[in-house]
Amino acid sequence: MNMPTIDLSMTQLTGEEMQIAQLILNGNRLRASRPDYKRGGMHSYAAYVWRHVAFALSPKRQHQCMPCLDFCYLPKTDRFVTEAFDYTWSQDKILAHAELKREREQWLHGIVDAIVKTKPITEQPGTMAWAKAFGKI
Repeated sequence: MNMPTIDLSMTQLTGEEMQIAQLILNGNRLRASRPDYKRGGMHSYAAYVWRHVAFALSPKRQHQCMPCLDFCYLPKTDRFVTEAFDYTWSQDKILAHAELKREREQWLHGIVDAIVKTKPITEQPGTMAWAKAFGKI
């Protein structure tokens, strides 16, 4: 089963975002497996982005499962989240930490959206499968 081709020139990603997007590709096709998040840095972000792009665009049924544990690919600290979580923190600090994580995930979902939107909805097998499951088509 061939993975879909993705034309990143159809996106308006920044330089850093484009680097992440290129890590989810093998040539001009979506990789068949996620990048190794254990390498850290951009690879962690790429694993997260790949999981969401694969959810929508991959023809492989195993990729169309809801990405519930995708946050596990992200580093404990980075430019968004500067401290690893500590259970002894006050409620205010925990909420501030959660807000930083939310900002990071919104940024990554912007990359996902830009990539997925390069394909019409009828060429998004995962999206179509879930639309059918929810009775939308």
